[in-house]
Amino acid sequence: MPVVDAMGDPHSYLFSNNVVPSAVEAASIELEVAELTNAICKLRSQLQERRRRLRQRLGVLSSVRRIPLEILGEIFNIALPALSDRQGRAALLKVCLVCRAWRDAALLKHRLWSRIQVDLDTGLSYEKVVAWHRRSGGIRRALFVIAGCRDSHSADTPCQLQHPTLAKLLTEGLSLDHISIDNIGQQCFGNMLASLADRKAESPALRPWDSIRSLALAFRRGWNESGNALEDSAFLRIPSSVSSFKMTVNTFTFPLDLDTRLRVPPSLLARLTTIHFSCDWDVTQLATALRYCINVQKLTICYRNMARNRDPVDPIPTEFSGPGFVLPNLHTLNLCEIPTAVTEVFQFLRAPALTELRIQFDRGDWLYQGELAPALKDFVKKSKCEATLRSFCLKGVCLVTEELADILWNFPFVTKLTLDLVDPFDSTSSSDMRRCFSLLLRPPEDTSNLPLLPRLEVLQLLGVRPEFPLHEVFDFLGDRRALNGTEAQPDTLKRLKMTYRTLCYSPLPVAVDEGNNAQKLRRSGVSVSFGRSSP
Repeated sequence: MPVVDAMGDPHSYLFSNNVVPSAVEAASIELEVAELTNAICKLRSQLQERRRRLRQRLGVLSSVRRIPLEILGEIFNIALPALSDRQGRAALLKVCLVCRAWRDAALLKHRLWSRIQVDLDTGLSYEKVVAWHRRSGGIRRALFVIAGCRDSHSADTPCQLQHPTLAKLLTEGLSLDHISIDNIGQQCFGNMLASLADRKAESPALRPWDSIRSLALAFRRGWNESGNALEDSAFLRIPSSVSSFKMTVNTFTFPLDLDTRLRVPPSLLARLTTIHFSCDWDVTQLATALRYCINVQKLTICYRNMARNRDPVDPIPTEFSGPGFVLPNLHTLNLCEIPTAVTEVFQFLRAPALTELRIQFDRGDWLYQGELAPALKDFVKKSKCEATLRSFCLKGVCLVTEELADILWNFPFVTKLTLDLVDPFDSTSSSDMRRCFSLLLRPPEDTSNLPLLPRLEVLQLLGVRPEFPLHEVFDFLGDRRALNGTEAQPDTLKRLKMTYRTLCYSPLPVAVDEGNNAQKLRRSGVSVSFGRSSP
């Protein structure tokens, strides 16, 4: 007779042996299995319901609900695209549809509504643009226009920049601080200016075009004003309120003499404080324009093909050689996409108030000893900017360690040094980087009495290769600290930042604790950080 356990289960004796149950016992156990399965399903359903209710209540108590609207707006400003093109506007509107609080936070952050991009190929609505900009409150507004005009226009294919809605926005819309017009031709720009001249607002002071502070023009093809007098230049019709000007001109498709190229009126150049030239001017054309920029404070020159359009052995024109000319207010000089052979700008330009110098080469260019360091040294000496120059950035170049050392020894006064995508190599072994920093501790003969970068506060090594010898950096900083620091005057270094060129899923080539060297720097008050380079 089966033994019944304390719980009254007649099948308990089967659970501890391999006895084959009888047909009756098997049928009874199958019924129990079905009952237990149904009970488990009900309990799981109850558990899921209770978990759902728990999540709801935890959500109600979440601190996210108590984030001030101002903070939420800042989060949206960081997370959402900076430029409100069609996709950017859709993303912002989706945020506004999450809940009333998120909508209120987005509307409270006026900067989210201050920039809008319109594509003339897909249509333009005056009411929608004004409604969008109206939410920006008193924030400076920007309008980005993307055109798609053909090279020639006719009654069937009119110029898009003559669109009556665009003219209405620039003459009757809300005030604008910045206007950017991209992918246009020389004729298109003239057509737009003519349409604005034909359309008068009730009061000239209310025309947004007449009060813009910043203007950016990107021409699809090269510019040719051959035969036009300077007083007929389209640039003379740029509003006098413009103090920031960016111009991008694509490579010329045919050779042009200086007299047939673009001529920016001196009256426009003289009042600009921020200039960005991205074009293929040769050194004569560039110097001719820059000599009138007497009030410029921030100058960016994107060389594109300007150096390649000129024989590198041609001498600098006599009128620009010698002492050069002075830009007395220039404090930031940014040279982009320059070939390694280009140093002419340092020969004719003088900037006594310069505080920041950035030099970006074409990615992967090679720089050998004596190609840049002497020109920089001569530029700093003739500009007499030692008392003001505090930041130096070198980007996108492979160079011998001797040249890097010579360059850095020319800047003992900088407080911020950035080497971004810079690959030093040893000229004796063609690939070894281990002498990169150790060589810097050997001063040139004419600087033997000077400490190395004695005022350096921030050192940024960005985009270094994964195999970069990290210990060499710490050895260099330790030796530099021993050479420069004293009890009376401790070392000035405050921050070290390094980023590596690695895939997002690859581990950083740095130990988790970054070793004793990093900890030693942190204990001395230096901020040390490692990460990956931005793509």
